[in-house]
This record gives sequence, C-alpha cells and structure tokens, in this order.
Amino acid sequence: MKRSIQAGLMLPLIGIIFLTFNLAQATTAVQLPLAKRLQYGGVSFEGEVISDPVYRKASGFDVVDYTFQISDIIKPFTNPQTNQPAVNGEQVTFTFVRGIANVPTFTKGFKGIVVFNTPSKQYGFTAPTGLGQGVFQFSGTTGSTVSADAGMGLKNLRMKSSVSASGNKNLEITSKALGTLQNAGASEVERTIPGSDLKSVMKGIVAGEIEQVQGGSSGTLNQ
Repeated sequence: MKRSIQAGLMLPLIGIIFLTFNLAQATTAVQLPLAKRLQYGGVSFEGEVISDPVYRKASGFDVVDYTFQISDIIKPFTNPQTNQPAVNGEQVTFTFVRGIANVPTFTKGFKGIVVFNTPSKQYGFTAPTGLGQGVFQFSGTTGSTVSADAGMGLKNLRMKSSVSASGNKNLEITSKALGTLQNAGASEVERTIPGSDLKSVMKGIVAGEIEQVQGGSSGTLNQ
C-alpha cells in the first residue's frame, strides 16, 4: 500500500515545492543558493561512507541506512543514535526513504561534503537538502575537488562588512577561499572547485562571517 509523506515533513527536509508527495511519484526541486542549503539543512560535514548500505523496513517504509565516518563537522548536529552532539571521528548512520526520485544514493567509499536535513523526530528519516543539491562528492586526480553548480550563487557570497580578516589567520584562510569560490561563480557554469575552499566558506556561513546576497536581499544563514 502506498504511503504519503506530508509537506510538513518534507518541505524543511529538501526545500521543494509541493503540498503532498507520494513515494512512487517524481519530485521537483528549486535550485537553492549555498547559504539556503545550509539554512534548510540541519546537518553538514565532510565524511566517508564506511560500509555497504543496509536496506530494511521502518514504519512501513522501504529505507536504506548509510553509515558515515565523520572527518570534519561543518554545521554542528546531534548524532541520531546517541542523542549527543556529533564529534569528528565518530561514525553516524543516516536513514533515507527509498524510491524518492532524484534523491542520490551512496556506496561504500564515497567521500565528500554533505548537507542533510535534521532527521525527523517522528520517523528518524533524512535526505540531502534540495534532493541532490546537498551532496558534493570529491573527485579529480587528487580526490579533493567538487563540482560547483551555477545555482549555488557563489559570486554573490561576501564577507560581512562587520568582519575583518586582517590579523586573523583563520579568517584570512576563509577570505582566500571565498575569493576562489567567487571567481568560480562568475562563470555561471558548472566547474570544479577545491573541496577545502568550499568547506571553509560553508563554515564561514554557519559562523555568520559570510553572507549571500540574492537580488539585493540578504541570504545569510539564520541560526
């Protein structure tokens, strides 16, 4: 029997436009700028899938469990298994509902940066923000670059006027990374960028050091 997930669960989960959605139906998603992806996603980190996916039934749904080794937390979150703040080096399992169109899947060995929604309190399910917009897989000859899509709005990122990078080593690194992403965004086409720079800028957004302007209005992350 088909089960439906109401918009109250899925809208904050993936930021898509629909009222009710059936697991057997295709879904659509609007392109989200980077700051919005972090705003809608309650979980963000760099990590690696360390085991094969586990397929099972949960609350009447077909689900899949992915276990990640967390190497660097970008947006602090609660480990759904321990109900304690997740820490670097920890193994955390996330549960996705299967059969949702356009939601990416993971295999053992995946390495990259992800943005997931906070697992729902009712079911414990999650998904990448904006369907596949919350997944940045490492690739390239060094295995350290990611693809940046035009929807990320990288050219509209900027350091907040109240923040000065002068004399602050960490902020100087963030500012340099920001320049790399702004240059990539100016091309308005998909291209590769260093994963370390993307991570640095994402941390700056979460920390309130970097803002994103869209059409003259602020796109900063609201904590």
